[in-house]
Amino acid sequence: MASKKTSIDSQAESIVEGMLKAKISVGKELTAESVRSTLTKVEAHAKEADDAARTRAIAVNAREAARRDLRTVVKRVRALVKGTYGEDSTEYELVGGTRTSERKKPVRRLKSA
Repeated sequence: MASKKTSIDSQAESIVEGMLKAKISVGKELTAESVRSTLTKVEAHAKEADDAARTRAIAVNAREAARRDLRTVVKRVRALVKGTYGEDSTEYELVGGTRTSERKKPVRRLKSA
């Protein structure tokens, strides 16, 4: 997930190279070293952002795996309670199941002639 170099990064690199080759200095603040220093800062922040994104992706994947595990546990508990106490029991309702007596009854429609 390395950050790609942008156009401005490439431009800054070529400016540094040109300034060093031609020994150009545009005032005290705009030297090849100052441009290179700013470019280095940009690259360091880009690396930090990439590392943070990688860390976030790992955390999100771990969260999703834990949720899948939790879902499996919930299903197993409900199945165990349903098998032990029955699907119309109060215990089954207490663990989040819907009792059969509380389910909507199917309605048969008469076919029109």
